[in-house]
Amino acid sequence: MITEVLVACLLLIWLPIVLVQINQRGFLILLIWLFVAPIASNVVRRPQTNPFFEVSAVEDADLGRKERRAGYGTAETTIKLNEVLEPSRLLFGAYLLVFLLSALKRKRPQVPLDKTEKWMAAFSVLLVASVLLQSTRTAFGLRIASDAFIVPFLSYAVARRLVISEDRFRKLTQVLGFMGFCLILISLIERLVHPSITYRLKGPFDFRDALFIVMMVVFFAVLMDLVSTSRQGQKPVLPRGIQICIVSLAPVIIFLTWTRGLWLGFLLGIWTVAFLGRKLVMWRRKLLILGLVLGLFPVAVLAVQELLGVEEVYSRVANTRNIHGRLGTYEIMLGEASKNPVFGIGLNNARDVLWEKREQTSSGVKSYFVSHNSYLALVTELGAMGLLGYLAIMASIFGMGVRVFRMEKLPQDCWRGIGVIAIMVAYLIPAAFDTTLYRPWLPPIYVFVYFGGVAGLYDLSRLQRPVRQIQSHLQRPGDPSELKQKA
Repeated sequence: MITEVLVACLLLIWLPIVLVQINQRGFLILLIWLFVAPIASNVVRRPQTNPFFEVSAVEDADLGRKERRAGYGTAETTIKLNEVLEPSRLLFGAYLLVFLLSALKRKRPQVPLDKTEKWMAAFSVLLVASVLLQSTRTAFGLRIASDAFIVPFLSYAVARRLVISEDRFRKLTQVLGFMGFCLILISLIERLVHPSITYRLKGPFDFRDALFIVMMVVFFAVLMDLVSTSRQGQKPVLPRGIQICIVSLAPVIIFLTWTRGLWLGFLLGIWTVAFLGRKLVMWRRKLLILGLVLGLFPVAVLAVQELLGVEEVYSRVANTRNIHGRLGTYEIMLGEASKNPVFGIGLNNARDVLWEKREQTSSGVKSYFVSHNSYLALVTELGAMGLLGYLAIMASIFGMGVRVFRMEKLPQDCWRGIGVIAIMVAYLIPAAFDTTLYRPWLPPIYVFVYFGGVAGLYDLSRLQRPVRQIQSHLQRPGDPSELKQKA
């Protein structure tokens, strides 16, 4: 009780200060948080552990995972104080409060909602309604709805309103690059600490998928800047050595997560860049890239064959029991989805169904406790309305990336549109093999901040506003000389 009172007092004291600073230095605070968030979040959530990476042995980690699974369906779900005070949720909630107060002061929003934000608002209402009306664990359901969906949506809205110039977008890319460079160093140290060849890198995060999402965003953001500035002779946002380091080592870090779904999503993202950007690259560079690929491909094939000779690696990559277990899980989820096809069974309720029916098997293999498919989980828990609502958000962002790619004339603008499409592909493909869209974690914020930054930089309503103001002045009666001066 005393702890809660102290926390409430601190919030009452610091909340006005934070709101004033966000109102005056909102973009700077966003950049600082994006840089320190992976480590700062760990300091808040687990203050007595190493905030950079897990130092326990692989066997201890596996044992702890088995203990958590044993109590997955029977233990009570509790919300701890450090989970309530999750810093990303508080920060973007403060941004939302500042924007609302500013809109009330002006009696209208300074930047109107775009189509993506309207879909996000509708989907958020559906999430909260599903939790309040159907969820068996209301508190934990609200946490998933907030941290997995609503907070990333808020990060898109914040970035769209703060990234309003070329200089700010370059600073955003610069912060992402330096943060990604630090994550690469942390991941390499983690790899040296754990000698097992199939140890799955996680970096400062709780899951390997989280490390992939952040590294993927950093890789494509830096790659887009590298290919666009090298052709036009512009000054890059990062030193050339750091750019080369990120572009070269980020795929290695992603490979060492030892997850097939992540590999597939990353490769499809790279192929998206290669396909859409083929006309933006000079033919000599195309020949150089083709030569490097053809030269390194045999080396990569031989290296993979050598690694597959190790039984431990083969059991990790070619685990057929995992496939059969997922098929059994999908059968259970589809059966539940058919019972409630419109609005689903309620957010976070699939875990109870999978626990109760865990004895069902597919090809003699038991099913899993989690769905291992975000889209199937969406249609099961939120119904067709939820799945279509989320896909509408993604389609709107995809359309924004296509518009920037096709409509802008400068190559750097086209590359940024390609970056949006590639990040979306690499983000959504692994979600078909795991519950990456459902986890209340930090990485989706980086995805939607980049989307919001591109949307804010190329916002049609903001770009067309001065023209509309001039036209409205010209249509008003008055002194012709005054109208001419305003125009």
